[in-house]
Amino acid sequence: MPKKTFNLKKSRILEPLILGILANILINLCFNPKHPDFIFKEFLVAIVFATIITELTRYVSNKLDKKLNWSSNFKLHLLLNFIVLSALLLLIINGIGNLYIYFSGDTFHTLDETLLINLIVLSIVLISSLIKWCFFLYNKWVLINKKLNNNLNENLKLKSLIVKSSKEIELVKGNFIIHAPVSKIRYAIIESGVINVYNTNKKLGSFNGSLTYLESQLPECDFFKLSRHLITHKEGIKKTRSSTYGKIEIELNNELIDHTIVTVSRLKAAKFRQWYSSSVIN
Repeated sequence: MPKKTFNLKKSRILEPLILGILANILINLCFNPKHPDFIFKEFLVAIVFATIITELTRYVSNKLDKKLNWSSNFKLHLLLNFIVLSALLLLIINGIGNLYIYFSGDTFHTLDETLLINLIVLSIVLISSLIKWCFFLYNKWVLINKKLNNNLNENLKLKSLIVKSSKEIELVKGNFIIHAPVSKIRYAIIESGVINVYNTNKKLGSFNGSLTYLESQLPECDFFKLSRHLITHKEGIKKTRSSTYGKIEIELNNELIDHTIVTVSRLKAAKFRQWYSSSVIN
């Protein structure tokens, strides 16, 4: 899958330079193949005319993009681009070009020479436009693929959260094994070496495993590991307040837990703020 797009902004500078230089070289070679006359002034004039051509075609192309959608009217869009481009070239080469010749005092081209100049410039511009449109469509394709990939990742993440939220956690209660829905869990805390799992107002049971493993089974948008000994649901937090040295003090809702005031370390503070603010919004 492609990962990088082509920067078409650079072509705005390179395109008129290449068009003007290449057109001037080809025209001179066609007129005098044995002894081409390359004059610096003619190259400058050719680049100026090429700049006028590329800027006008870019302006027209942008106008067409706003009125016609590439995906739904691709053939019509391409046809209109070619028609408008050809018309602009004929106007600039023959109209503005002859005005320049008149005011500069040069002799006018013959009909054959004019046709040859039109054909050379039109061919170069159409080829460069096709290349540019290919890059443009390639960039569109890359961006669409990236968007689809991002949507797929978001959907997979959402599916994972839904699965975690709807699953049950196996707990030990007395001599029995029970399955507590994740939606009922509010706290998981290590007490005397045992991971006890609580609802808002009662103990649900004990978890037979590590706190880290239990954390991996819970949806991260709702649960946060405040310390090495405690995981809490967002609804289990009563209030938060800033503490010293960038730490955060958390007051929990459950009075069944021995310590209802928990301090989040400075290293975890930023991650907690991000989680808690997004959780509250959700």
